Amino acid sequence: RSSLKDFRSHLLQLHSFHFHSSALPESSKTSLHKGGQKNMNSILLAVLIVSAIGLIAGVGLAVASVVMAVPVDEKAEAIRECLPGANCGACGFSGCDGYAAALSKGITKNTALCAPGGNDVSAQIAEIAGLSAGNVAPSAAVVTCQGFCEKAKTKMVYNGVESCLMAKQLFGGPKECIYGCIGLGDCAKACPYEAISICDGVARVNPAICKACKMCLKTCPNGIIKMMPLHEAKAVVLCVNKDKGAVTRKECELGWIELMYNQNQADILRYAHAIIDNGFPPGVLMIDDNWQRYYGNFDFKAERFPDPKAMVDELHALGFKVMLWICPFVSPDSPEYRDLSAKGYLLKNPHGGTAVLNWWNGYSACYDLTNPDAAAHFIAVLKKVQADYGIDGYKFDAGDNNCYASAPILAYDKTATTVDHTTSWAKIGLEFPFNEYRACWKMGGQPLVQRLGDKDYSWEAVQSLIPCMTAAGLLGYAYVCPDMIGGGQWTSFLGINSDEFDQTLIVRSAQVHALMPMMQFSVAPWRVLSAENLEIVKEIAILHAKFAPYIMQYAHHAAKTGEPIVRCMEYQYPHQGMEMIKDQFMLGDKYLVAPMTTPGTERTVTLPKGTWRDEQGKRYRGGKTYTIQVPLARLPYFELIK
Repeated sequence: RSSLKDFRSHLLQLHSFHFHSSALPESSKTSLHKGGQKNMNSILLAVLIVSAIGLIAGVGLAVASVVMAVPVDEKAEAIRECLPGANCGACGFSGCDGYAAALSKGITKNTALCAPGGNDVSAQIAEIAGLSAGNVAPSAAVVTCQGFCEKAKTKMVYNGVESCLMAKQLFGGPKECIYGCIGLGDCAKACPYEAISICDGVARVNPAICKACKMCLKTCPNGIIKMMPLHEAKAVVLCVNKDKGAVTRKECELGWIELMYNQNQADILRYAHAIIDNGFPPGVLMIDDNWQRYYGNFDFKAERFPDPKAMVDELHALGFKVMLWICPFVSPDSPEYRDLSAKGYLLKNPHGGTAVLNWWNGYSACYDLTNPDAAAHFIAVLKKVQADYGIDGYKFDAGDNNCYASAPILAYDKTATTVDHTTSWAKIGLEFPFNEYRACWKMGGQPLVQRLGDKDYSWEAVQSLIPCMTAAGLLGYAYVCPDMIGGGQWTSFLGINSDEFDQTLIVRSAQVHALMPMMQFSVAPWRVLSAENLEIVKEIAILHAKFAPYIMQYAHHAAKTGEPIVRCMEYQYPHQGMEMIKDQFMLGDKYLVAPMTTPGTERTVTLPKGTWRDEQGKRYRGGKTYTIQVPLARLPYFELIK
């Protein structure tokens, strides 16, 4: 309380001093006046010092601005005004200022480096800089993944930061496939033109809006976005998975060969219409594995085929025949399994129970087709499918003898070995004019289409086609198909870098197929080839169709005589030194076909004695070997004139 009283007294003294200074003695007033004047002088001095420092600094800066002045590059400024200001770095310089300076100083003379600006900006730059205007090829970003939500399986629910980069740090992202699009939109956020959107878990680029600024390329943690000229934007592998095939199939239903295990009505019809729309002739369309509910059942999956009969009718109207993939296996613990087992139509194990065999799609029971009743039942089931849906025939897969060797089995025919089961499977196809087999045994000379074993995507595989085809013919299999164009082993295309994809191999493979009894596509050529290469392959397919009457003539000849349609040179011209020639063949008696089976555009061709005319109309004297030029668009073949 004492301190508070003293404090109040002090405040009263200050108040008295402030308002009653007139009551002070004269000596005190004089002293107060002098103190105030002294304080004012100090303030003025400080102001003068600061002003002097500012003046000196200003003069120094003025002098420095003259001495150290950087000349304004008016040309660079003018060029800079032309540029769109995206500062994307697509030109290879540090933004628009860097590119403008480089052009002005002559570091580069390329006026076409600004992809967002296009040809208009290139022309303006050329006029300002006095250069020739370069051409800016229209480009767009392409996302090399099509694993949208329904097809790309997820391994977890991600609730973190909405960023692909952040999600990748957590076990590679939420999807099972760690190589594809994560789908959280880093690229869309980076795009200054709003050309990218996330559609069903996958980034999609609108090429009409994309300015090829490359900003999206820098943000994708998996590096799956590529820049491509617009006219080649479809010539890209839309899968970057690097895992083995079985793993890839578990991660995503959309690998690279068309549809794989994702057989469904909408995509099949889309594929068929694309064949016609791209100018290819219709043929036989095979619906591969996984169309049915399970093995041993022959009903279409309702969730994937809402109206299979209407689908088949539409395919027929487009000009296609329709075949279904089937196998001799039956899924265990299914109604069909229980019915067939009770009837004794399935292979048995040594204990008398139903045998379960291991094949490439797991463990299944299997029809015992050495049993005539089982075979008749199976044929009746297949014919009912034909009647119900209008199916034309079947691709009879599996049936390999090694499938029957996977476990001890007992059959109706007690003497049957593994290869006898393969033969029994092949005999089913004799009931169906439209058929295809891959595994046969002792069925030469029969009206069965035999496809070569799965080939991979390689030049070595292309080089093997002619020797394998001619060998099959000599074994009595005249109606042979040289697997699929580019390779039919479905794992071959998984993990291929789209920048390294060899379109030449696909074109040359198609040329090898063109003048054989059958040519078979799976990978859609319009999806993986440039416009120029697509046109080549289309013309090859049309050539095959033109040769159809000639090929059919020799198919009938083979049925009567057993002679092959595709013949090795030694068979047609024995003892003339042609036994080692394996890169050319005879189609019947009249045409010698010499496709390119290696990289390059030059090859030799050996013509037997006689007069020959090539597809370009040039005549050759036989009995000689010629070196010919074979550009990519050319398939050399020679007609025997006399």
